[in-house]
Amino acid sequence: FKPKMAQRLYQRETQYFGFSPINIVDLVVNSVNDYVVDGAQGVRKYLLENDQSPFKDDDAMVTETVSVILGFIQDAVDKYFDKFELYCFRNVFAVPKGVTVPGDLPLEAATEDQDKALDADIARLRAQVHQLRHYNQKLKTALIHIQTGETAKAQSLALEQTCQDVCRREHVPTLPENVNFIVDQSQRLLETGQAVLGNLTADASDPTPAAKRPRPASGQVSATEMKAMLAKI
Repeated sequence: FKPKMAQRLYQRETQYFGFSPINIVDLVVNSVNDYVVDGAQGVRKYLLENDQSPFKDDDAMVTETVSVILGFIQDAVDKYFDKFELYCFRNVFAVPKGVTVPGDLPLEAATEDQDKALDADIARLRAQVHQLRHYNQKLKTALIHIQTGETAKAQSLALEQTCQDVCRREHVPTLPENVNFIVDQSQRLLETGQAVLGNLTADASDPTPAAKRPRPASGQVSATEMKAMLAKI
């Protein structure tokens, strides 16, 4: 009975009422079953937790007894609510054959104004989609810029920490002295590099053996002196 009724109700009664009558009946039956189970659990809790209950220390017996009583009640509920379900399908939710349901009505052709309004809505929605895609791309670009800025910030903080470590090692306490110290060390390193470059250029163009070459003139730095200067930095 139920499969045929379910198929018929889905096709006709659901169209008429706007909802499935089977879902309503199932909701009622399931709710009653839930109430029965909750009631049985309440009885079990009372028998086990009430200080005046003579069965509070016999959990196994109480649980078994409540389960048996619950089974009897559920059998009775199933029996009588099967009749309730049948009554609802035949007398409450049944739609007479002469009644027209929305599915039986012929479809009306859309007017020209309705077509134009629908086209306008489609165009508006397409424009919104295009605009949202543009905003999404801009957000992605902004996110990339933010991530790049965070990376640069982290690198700057790491460089600052390195400079502070060098200044502390060289006992340069204050920020202006730190800056002056870094600038001075950088200038010394630049001058040393320029002097070494000049020596290398002169050596490359001088055919005289290195042992017979004169000592570097003022303003030039030998390789040994260069190593000593770099060691001091």
